[in-house]
This record gives sequence, structure tokens and C-alpha cells, in this order.
Amino acid sequence: MTVPPETIAQATEALAETVPQVTETVTEAIETVTEAVPDYIPYLQALVEYENYQTAFLLFIVVVILCYFGYKFLRIFF
Repeated sequence: MTVPPETIAQATEALAETVPQVTETVTEAIETVTEAVPDYIPYLQALVEYENYQTAFLLFIVVVILCYFGYKFLRIFF
């Protein structure tokens, strides 16, 4: 099945009209984000530190649980 050249031309024109609009929207979004980010840097650092604390605590709990059940399993044989 072949596509008529008129259809290809119409699709190309529609794409050519849409690309600049999308590019402008993306550029505006990037500018907005870069303006807002410096205000939140201290908060983001605090959240990352808190997240690291939570991760370490949960990892500790997992290790303790594994040791406990490993001990219970080995107690069966000895």
C-alpha cells in the first residue's frame, strides 16, 4: 500500500507547525524549574539526609530479622 504524496505533505506541514509549539512549551517549563530549584536546595538536602537515615534504619532491621530467623533455622540442626 502506498501513501499519496499529498498526505505526506499534509502530515509534514502539521508536524512543522507542532514542533515549535512543543519546543516553546518545553523551554518555558525548563525556565520555570530552574528559577524554582535554588529556593528548595536546602530542603532537598534535608530530605535526602532523612531518606538516608530511613534507609539505614530499615537495612538494620532487615539484617536483624535475617539473623534471628537464621539462628532459629540453625537451632533445628544443633
